[in-house]
Amino acid sequence: MVKTAFGVIGGLARHLVLVDEPTREARLACCQACADYRASDDRCLACGCFVRIKAAITVTDCPRGKWGSIEPLPPQQQEAT
Repeated sequence: MVKTAFGVIGGLARHLVLVDEPTREARLACCQACADYRASDDRCLACGCFVRIKAAITVTDCPRGKWGSIEPLPPQQQEAT
């Protein structure tokens, strides 16, 4: 059962599209300035996510509306850039 769960998670992780470094840094700065940010474990108290992970993923957004998701490029366009 555990092997299956890790297999599913690994499969999903291969399909995640990450934002560029300036976008990730801007999201992190926004989160770290927010009253809902808990620095002791780098988590958002509004949604419970680990901020450094969430800020790096294109399809995530801030639960307080401070930054939004970004539609990832189709795989063919990603390879061309």
